[in-house]
Amino acid sequence: MNIHTRFWFFFARTTTRTTPSTAAHIITAFSFATCVVAHEANQAGIPELADGKNCLLAQHGPGLASAVLRVLMDQDLAHRLESEGRNTFDKYFSETIAAQAVVDKALSLV
Repeated sequence: MNIHTRFWFFFARTTTRTTPSTAAHIITAFSFATCVVAHEANQAGIPELADGKNCLLAQHGPGLASAVLRVLMDQDLAHRLESEGRNTFDKYFSETIAAQAVVDKALSLV
């Protein structure tokens, strides 16, 4: 058995809804190109979460445990999730994107 020896991943266990704190942690994990394993309820607050593309999502404890094992056992999957997570951050949440959204909103109020 070959286990991925790089153990940096973020596990979000929120099961009812995404809190601002959980969302911030997930987005921060993306910014550091860290694998994200999260409950699928987080997708309601962060629609950019894409199971199998930039994170692994599951509905319950056994599914979350299985997702963690998948990341640990499959180095290619882990690297792809890390890369796509960072791409998601750059596309939707980077400082430039966030600042532009604030500017756009402020201008719409004038």
